[in-house]
Amino acid sequence: MCPAEDKVSRHTVAVVGGGVAGLVALKVLRDRGVDAHVYEREAVIGGVWNRTYKNVRLQQHKDDFKLPGTEWPEHTVDFPDAKAVEAYIAKFASEHKLTDAVTRDAELESCVFDETTTRWRLTFADRSVCIAQHIIVATGALGKPKKTDAAATFQSFHGEVMHSSEYYDAANFHGKDVLVVGGGSSAVEIAVDLARAADSCVMSCRSDPDWVFPRHGAFGESLRLCGSGGASPLWLRNLVARCTFRLKYGDLGKLKMKPAGAPLNRRIVVSDEFYPLVSHGAIDVRRGGIESVKGDVVTFVDGSNKRFDAVILCTGYSVATHSDSHPYLAAHLPAGAKLDFYLGCFLPDVRNCAFIGGCFGFAAVPRISELQAKAVANVITGATTLPSPETQRRDIARVLKFHVQRGNTCVYTANAYYRRLMEAAGELNSAALVDASVKLKGAGALAAVGAAVVRILHGKKDDRSGGIAIVAAGAAVLGGLANAVGRMKQKGAKDKKRRPARVDVTYTGDRAIEPSDSVTSMTKRSSGDESPKSPTGVLSERNSRDAADAAVTAPKFDPTMSEKSAELTNSRFKTPKALVQSEYDKWADTYEHDSLNKIGFASPKVCVDTLLKFCPPEGKKVLDVGAGTGLLGQMMTQRGHKAQVLDGMDLSPKMLQQLVKKGIYQEVKAHNMTTYPWPFDSNKYDGLMCNGVLIYVDDPNCLEEFVRVTKPGGVCVIMFRHDGYPDYEAKDMALRAAGKWELIHKSPDMRNFDTVEYDSDEDVWFNQWVFRVLETSA
Repeated sequence: MCPAEDKVSRHTVAVVGGGVAGLVALKVLRDRGVDAHVYEREAVIGGVWNRTYKNVRLQQHKDDFKLPGTEWPEHTVDFPDAKAVEAYIAKFASEHKLTDAVTRDAELESCVFDETTTRWRLTFADRSVCIAQHIIVATGALGKPKKTDAAATFQSFHGEVMHSSEYYDAANFHGKDVLVVGGGSSAVEIAVDLARAADSCVMSCRSDPDWVFPRHGAFGESLRLCGSGGASPLWLRNLVARCTFRLKYGDLGKLKMKPAGAPLNRRIVVSDEFYPLVSHGAIDVRRGGIESVKGDVVTFVDGSNKRFDAVILCTGYSVATHSDSHPYLAAHLPAGAKLDFYLGCFLPDVRNCAFIGGCFGFAAVPRISELQAKAVANVITGATTLPSPETQRRDIARVLKFHVQRGNTCVYTANAYYRRLMEAAGELNSAALVDASVKLKGAGALAAVGAAVVRILHGKKDDRSGGIAIVAAGAAVLGGLANAVGRMKQKGAKDKKRRPARVDVTYTGDRAIEPSDSVTSMTKRSSGDESPKSPTGVLSERNSRDAADAAVTAPKFDPTMSEKSAELTNSRFKTPKALVQSEYDKWADTYEHDSLNKIGFASPKVCVDTLLKFCPPEGKKVLDVGAGTGLLGQMMTQRGHKAQVLDGMDLSPKMLQQLVKKGIYQEVKAHNMTTYPWPFDSNKYDGLMCNGVLIYVDDPNCLEEFVRVTKPGGVCVIMFRHDGYPDYEAKDMALRAAGKWELIHKSPDMRNFDTVEYDSDEDVWFNQWVFRVLETSA
């Protein structure tokens, strides 16, 4: 059974998950002008920070855990507690007005990609449906608690057994003997909590222990542990970490807690109090795991045993890198499979889908989510393209072979891999150049050390020390240059391929966009200065008639659309010409969301489909006439097509400001279509697309400009409404008779507003017309 129409929503991007990653993705996409909506299964946003245990604190420094565009409140400590983090997330959502684009209590049941329509269909437990071009999975690094195996071990235990996800504080454990099973982050933090309240606290660690980092170093300084894309290689950071542990705690081997691997090559576990409590016996660590459980007595692998009143299973959670964590994607993910991601967020074999925020290791989720969201936004808007699935798989295999942890969402600990994500996000010109700079600086440092050793061993007269010193200096200089060029933002190869557009708000002539030519001419015509028999006179007469008709009956439409959208819809988009610029300036912020999701504007997709059929844009120059917010260009790039040049022109500077954010247009002009000539060279474009705007243009002679700027043999894809074409028919026929263009296609009649009911549909039907400009027009 199909869902009711009022339960179907449509968005460019559907974000699954309203935690930190999902909210960050929403902000980044909105900043890029992309329509996005978040679906959160809980009643509140914020993810895991709404259900932590009482004494949890940030493991990362607050400056690493920083949400884009929102500052921590003044005087916040370096490692805030859960309540402070929860308040900070709420501040972020409020400052950027994100909650209006979040649906809560949305339990996702299935998510299926339709190859025919190239759309995702998300179905929720309440039978509501979302149709989206792209999905972003932002459900976090951790899934459901893993209880089954450990719970079976303690099935016969005569006492309380709970999972760490059910633990809040130590209040119920005063005077009890408690066993903590596990050695990860939850186990460490809960054991520290219990050591202050329980009679005894034993921790059972089956595998090699983790390095438990302090929040403050040996000299009291707050530690910054996370990868950040800096210059320090991982081996050097690990060396510094080992020194920190030695200075702070001495030899961990004396506590029987010395891990085998390097400190930063593992998961992040942080506590200032753990090692001191172990040292003083407040936490008793038993290595090797559990042998058996009988009644309330637990026997360990090392042969010891102890009676307990309660057991807390810190056995972890399912992870985002496993297909079983995403049952709603069962149609696209192999059952029981480990998921490997390109750049930590793209699955090579799943189209229009990205995963954000599922990172482990020494990486701060807000910053990683921001970079991933920017990388995804670049792909969605067409600013960049992904390599082929096979190329992605080869890259994944290479990364998994050499990275520091066994799972390619962990690699952001390493600055080298972090820099690759920065480049994909557009925050770095070239990760490869920065990598080279790190190696050159390292070589320079080694050469400097070599020069010093030569001088010590052979004295100042040895010429070799001078030569080595010159090599060291040269390597350092080259490294500095490579680093400077590599770290330039938005100035590198990507921008050479696609120069960011800027809005030119001047006419080719001597006037700027103010109450423009169309306003002046409208005033004259309404005063009777124009012959009623001329085409422009007919248009003025039609405008007056349409305004009267629109007042007769009001259409039925979504009451939740913006006030400006409702006003224009009620008028059947027959805004008086004098008000067009100001009305669309006011509508710019919500135009795309209202047009696609509230009004059901059908013609943009048809226009793009028609252009792709008659003028595939690859290697060609395309002009978007009446470009607005760049919706047509965005739709084109989302379909995987990119023109060599994509320019745009529109009356409304505010609409064009939204267009520029997409980063897919080059030359952009704010220009009145009835001011001639248009600010573009003759015979420049292979294809023009013009959707909807001609209903506002009062001079059919503008069709001459379509012909002028198009190359002979190029095509013009023009949307005419049924109530608009009669005013252009005489000019169209004159151009055909003069051999300037020919009609090569006219679409069937189509209704333009899918979700709006008018009493009379006469003025909301349209056709897409395709004209080929002929050689004789040159």
